[in-house]
Amino acid sequence: MSRPRRVPLLVLSLAALAALPHASALDVRVRIGARTGEPVAASVQRGQLMLPLDALGRLGLPVRTDDIHDVVDVGCLRVRAGSVRVAFMPAPGGAPRMLRAPDLPVAADRRAGGVRVPVRGLLAPFGFRLAFDAREGLLTLTPPDVAQLQPDRATCALALAAWLTGER
Repeated sequence: MSRPRRVPLLVLSLAALAALPHASALDVRVRIGARTGEPVAASVQRGQLMLPLDALGRLGLPVRTDDIHDVVDVGCLRVRAGSVRVAFMPAPGGAPRMLRAPDLPVAADRRAGGVRVPVRGLLAPFGFRLAFDAREGLLTLTPPDVAQLQPDRATCALALAAWLTGER
């Protein structure tokens, strides 16, 4: 396939995802740098790719689940199932200082024992770039340029990028 046809195909793939109304299932592999994870069962909810947080854990991010409070910590981010609210703690090794991150476009949900989040809504505010190829089922994450971020978000983004790229 020639290069000029790839861009329209990607745009059509993203448009097809956005047109899906609710909870369509698909297998997605996540790639960051040279590492590509195994396929995970993701879904599309109101046009948002919902990714199970354990998929990020398999790529190196520390994911801790507190089933009693229905909270999941992903690196320096805290997500509550059933909520659009995200908090982050930008003080690694120090006293946690909870700050509010931007709301998710779709509430995190719990399915089959795991919490799924709209991955773009979770990572984009911290400078990550995401590219999804629906035909290949491949989500590519590009770490942020932290110089372009607010200082509190830069601290969290650096920690997330270090975990995901294996530097931590």
